[in-house]
Amino acid sequence: MSAGLHTHFSRGGVDISTGVDLVAIGPQTGLVDLQDWFHNFVSAPNISNGVIANQVGNSVFPTALAQVSYPVRLSENASVRPFVEVQYGVEDFVRIGADIVIGEIMQNDLWLRDSPTGQLYAGVESGQPGIGFIVGADYAVIGDSAYFPASFGTVAQDERFRARAGMHWRLGDNISYFYGVTYLSEEYVGQPEGQIVGSLKLNFSF
Repeated sequence: MSAGLHTHFSRGGVDISTGVDLVAIGPQTGLVDLQDWFHNFVSAPNISNGVIANQVGNSVFPTALAQVSYPVRLSENASVRPFVEVQYGVEDFVRIGADIVIGEIMQNDLWLRDSPTGQLYAGVESGQPGIGFIVGADYAVIGDSAYFPASFGTVAQDERFRARAGMHWRLGDNISYFYGVTYLSEEYVGQPEGQIVGSLKLNFSF
């Protein structure tokens, strides 16, 4: 769980995002309890006692993040956004990748990036109704990671890969939806395979 301050601006056609966060990990976040409650709510299997007892320890990490993207307009309805991202703190990495934004309604939005999946979502929307699509991928080189401490006997993978696709559906100025699917490659040595996760965003303005 994290809280932070970030700023977004453009210089010479380059979109820049930078900021700092305080990232809390461990049982202090209460997220295992929330997940366990949700599993009960939807009649999914309960989280095992072994998982609950073997969380990473409580800690808070100051974390700095910066991203530089250079959007290139391919047509009225499409653009490509190559980017470079660097983070130091709870997990250290350097990442490069690109996203293709398809749809006239999405070409003038202020884009933010979801940390776990890399999915792009609009921080400020143009407000025009319609449907748009995003596909993207990236590659990262990983340094230290608090999520895989040596005391657990785990070692973070030196490299990671993500591939994603998503759809934005907007019903005018007040309501918009996003759903995306992301493939995440193995994150630690010994993980048997990568995973596929979904992302959902509902936006209601009033």
